[in-house]
Amino acid sequence: MNLSSNNSGEEGAESLVQHREYNVTEFTELNLSSNMIGYEGAKSFSWFLEDSPVTKLNLSSNNIGVEGAKFLAQYLQKSIVTELNLSSNFIGNEGAEYFSWFLEDSLVTKLNLSSNNIGVEGAKFLAQYLQKSIVTELNLSSNLIGNEGAKYFSWYLEDSPVTKLNLSSNNIGVEGAKFLAQYLQKSIVTELNLSSNFIGNEGAEYFSWFLEDSLVTKLNLSSNNIGVEGAKFLAQCLQKSIVTELNLSSNLIGNEGAKSFSRYLEDSPVTKLNLSSNNIGVEGAKLLAQYLPNSRVTELDLSSNNIGVEGAKFLARYLQKSIVTELNLSSNMIGYEGAKSFSRYLEDSPVTKLNLSSNNIGVEGAKLLAQYLPNSRVTKLNLSSNNIGVEGAKLLAQYLPNSKVTEFDLSSNNMEVEGAKFLAQYLQESIVTELNFSSNLIGNEGAKYFSSYLEDSPVTKLNLSSNNIGVEGAKFLAQYLQKSIVTELNLSSNFIGNEGAKSFSRYLEDSRVTKLNLSSNNIGVEGAKFLAQYLQKSIVTELNLSSNFIGNEGAKSFSRYLEDSPVTKLNLSSNNIGVEGAKLLAQYLPNSRATELDLSSNNIGVEGAKFLAQYLQKI
Repeated sequence: MNLSSNNSGEEGAESLVQHREYNVTEFTELNLSSNMIGYEGAKSFSWFLEDSPVTKLNLSSNNIGVEGAKFLAQYLQKSIVTELNLSSNFIGNEGAEYFSWFLEDSLVTKLNLSSNNIGVEGAKFLAQYLQKSIVTELNLSSNLIGNEGAKYFSWYLEDSPVTKLNLSSNNIGVEGAKFLAQYLQKSIVTELNLSSNFIGNEGAEYFSWFLEDSLVTKLNLSSNNIGVEGAKFLAQCLQKSIVTELNLSSNLIGNEGAKSFSRYLEDSPVTKLNLSSNNIGVEGAKLLAQYLPNSRVTELDLSSNNIGVEGAKFLARYLQKSIVTELNLSSNMIGYEGAKSFSRYLEDSPVTKLNLSSNNIGVEGAKLLAQYLPNSRVTKLNLSSNNIGVEGAKLLAQYLPNSKVTEFDLSSNNMEVEGAKFLAQYLQESIVTELNFSSNLIGNEGAKYFSSYLEDSPVTKLNLSSNNIGVEGAKFLAQYLQKSIVTELNLSSNFIGNEGAKSFSRYLEDSRVTKLNLSSNNIGVEGAKFLAQYLQKSIVTELNLSSNFIGNEGAKSFSRYLEDSPVTKLNLSSNNIGVEGAKLLAQYLPNSRATELDLSSNNIGVEGAKFLAQYLQKI
């Protein structure tokens, strides 16, 4: 259950706790983040934990402080909590110390203490007592452990059960990196995240030396001021490691660093390589391209690297001889000419997932890609934010039926009504099952065209969010849904209002839709009332009505019809349902099928939390 961001405060937390004797096994996950429960609320939860069936508890952003951490830590030993999120709570060194003492006898395997002002002393205690715990995943990101804290973690890694360690954003520099790298060899850590620190070239060099004998398979060193020299050492020593996933994005390796990686790719075990945002430029792209055919890389991210037209040409040419199946070249200014190169070499390329978004390929680029798509292996294509417009949409539409594309993203392309008309028509003859056409200004007329051709379309997942679709468009879509095989529909951020919601309600009964997103649509009480009533006759299991205006009256309607509704996941966040709405929902929850309920940001306050707590006994 998600009750985050509801201002429940200390009293709300206490009320939930008072009914702990009724909480049966279904109530195993609880999210109370961002509720200002403070020290007193944490204290109440501590007592509740002993007899609670909760295994996953999220109390992040609650200002519980040192004292709250002290109580929670003590009672963890008597609980069955296995996953605990206490991020952003100001527990500091002292709170970390308390947790350290009681970790030994707890069942916690996943612990998130990020953003807690934990410094060197806190890191010291946590590192020491981890050896006696069963924690396998630890997130200490965005704290203040620095080099000294990293040093302590290094010493105790040898006998620690931790396999996934996140120390990102901790002001760790060269010295900290040096110690961590050295002791990794004696640990069982397989995933290490050191992103957004300051290890630089020298720190990267130390990691390079000790990678050979470590068990690390996933390494994230993004945003670390690593330049050419650091990239050179990492590339060279990767050959002797078992690292299969490397993230070096947002560093400063440039074309020279890319050159180093290129030379050592052949004998490297890396299969997933992220070098995005590194300013590798044209020359770097050329060098990487030449060595790709002899590497094991199957997933390559070179987005935001200014590779331009020339870089795109080289990559396209050498991709034919590589085993790369997923390529991300978004935001690289390849333009029409770059798209032209990719088009020509697509036929013999192994790429199945291609992301060319935000590249300004325009109408001509879309035209060329469209012509060569039928002979390629591409099944997932992202061309969003490319200014391909109506003409580009027409050309792509004509070649879709002969392509292998099953997932197509054309969002934010100014396709308007005419573009929607052509795509909708040719979808019937394609094998596209997932289409993202969001943010294209298709309006009611465009929605009407999509509706008309849905009957014989293979599309099962359709995203038409942010398209200025109003009541009329919603009416057509709802009516033709009955004849389609669409199971997931996203119409968020449109303007369907109460009347549009009513139309959807009436036609839900005979549709195949199981996931429906109508968030941010100006739906009020009347719309909510109709949706709630007709949901009983539908097969919708997931409904998102967040950020509308249903208020407590709308919540009342949902409450009454929950009992016979198939909905298991209901999102009513940001609807100002208030105390009264929470009370009504609480009463009908025991007889519903809902397993996930999001009531965050609804001002349910203390009273609402009390009522929800009271009826949790029957969930």
